Amino acid sequence: MSDKRVRDYLKAFSVPEPSSKPGASLARELAMSRSGKNASFLVLLIFIVPIIMLGAMLAAIAIVALPFLLIIPPTRRKVIGGFRAWRRPIVVELSADPVCPGETVQGLVRFKKGGALSSIHVSLVCQERATYRQGSSSTTATEEVVDVPVFEATGLQRVGPGDVFEFDVQIPEDAMHSFTGGNNEIRWELRVRRVFPPDHEHTGEYLFDVYPIVLVLRMDEDLGGVFSDRPAVGGSVDGAMGQGGAA
Repeated sequence: MSDKRVRDYLKAFSVPEPSSKPGASLARELAMSRSGKNASFLVLLIFIVPIIMLGAMLAAIAIVALPFLLIIPPTRRKVIGGFRAWRRPIVVELSADPVCPGETVQGLVRFKKGGALSSIHVSLVCQERATYRQGSSSTTATEEVVDVPVFEATGLQRVGPGDVFEFDVQIPEDAMHSFTGGNNEIRWELRVRRVFPPDHEHTGEYLFDVYPIVLVLRMDEDLGGVFSDRPAVGGSVDGAMGQGGAA
């Protein structure tokens, strides 16, 4: 969704542009984050040398500190779990992105590589983030207003390359839509936690967006079917407005 008209339309409502890209099995493959969407190659080029130097220094510190950190059980579980997750990547998809409050969409987790796995857990999470200043420093407060388990598979031993776990995701009727403001943000994500034997684990956050139904209907009407690749959303602009929906 790169059309400038769409970006301007969404910006007027402080609604983020969908973070997904076309997927293989379902409609949308979810992104890990939105960072770097507007990164400039020139800026990267200017800072490439300091970044490399900083990376080398951090790598040296990590090599020295890692053996001590691995002595701590929670740290060991996450560090080794993160490494195992990196070696066995997954793809998380939804049948639609954006989604509207009250909608139920299909989701899946697909394994690109096989390996040992004890369990997998998927949760629907909505976070409210607020950034405020305290003196010369800024602080970001985060509150999880929705944290609902949507799928889990336990007692596993292994998964193979291409294995898929499917599930349904229902967005609450009273869900607040995605929002990106100067100091505030409301973000929706699927949180996928994988547990590897014996006790290593990794949690990934995969972003998607919730739009008010009136916004989806009005964009389709004003901009000419920009959401033609997603399942139909019931109702009409007038009907949604009459039910109190507002962008």
